[in-house]
Amino acid sequence: MVVLAKDSERSLESCCKAVLNYVPVGNLIVVVGKSVDRTFEIAARFANILVKDEGKGIGCARGEGLEHVKTRFYASIDSDVIVCPEWYYWCFKTMVENPLVGACEGYIKPFGRYYYKFQHTLRDKGYCSLGNTLLRSNLIREVGMPIEPYGEDWRLRERIERNGHEWIVNFDLVSTHLVTDIDIFRHYINFGKKGKSSLVTLSKEVVLSLKEFLASENPGISCRAYILLLRLSHFYGLVSGKGINRAY
Repeated sequence: MVVLAKDSERSLESCCKAVLNYVPVGNLIVVVGKSVDRTFEIAARFANILVKDEGKGIGCARGEGLEHVKTRFYASIDSDVIVCPEWYYWCFKTMVENPLVGACEGYIKPFGRYYYKFQHTLRDKGYCSLGNTLLRSNLIREVGMPIEPYGEDWRLRERIERNGHEWIVNFDLVSTHLVTDIDIFRHYINFGKKGKSSLVTLSKEVVLSLKEFLASENPGISCRAYILLLRLSHFYGLVSGKGINRAY
């Protein structure tokens, strides 16, 4: 069990308690990024193995956690996710019964209602995350954890599927994602600061979103408007310099 945490004092305790209540944990490995709040102190109360993130990005942090895994399968949980009681046993049963399943996850439903609408647009477009995912340990070591500063979940899924394995998402297995719409804006600003997108590419994405929004039959705060705002946040991050110190 690997939990990633950074500036997570609001959610880490609830995350760890849910994990310990609903998952037969061998070792609770908590990887803590450089934080300005009580994250490290809270992590120390729950972790069997406490790892200090080297600050090379979320992909590297996930890899640092994997180095301490000794089990056939391991769970990847983000510190702002509260897993539901059925999550582990459904994923475990699915992976045991089908050796071609390399990763298995439920759906993490966010508090933010507009972000929730946005996520629904991704359900048929390969939705995936590493926020509540059971993984086949040796397979992940074989394909390698992507070291990108963001988007490592999508890239890992690509590697797993190229290897001939499946990534399964059960949208009926609903856990809670303790993020608001404002939290997601901050994430996107951070992604912009850390990402490799060019201004030209991102400008085109913003213009495309704006055109879609203006062509909408119901202008206002809609899913299209929210996507536009997210891309503007990403754009702002790309051009504005120093990053915001937030959770992964």
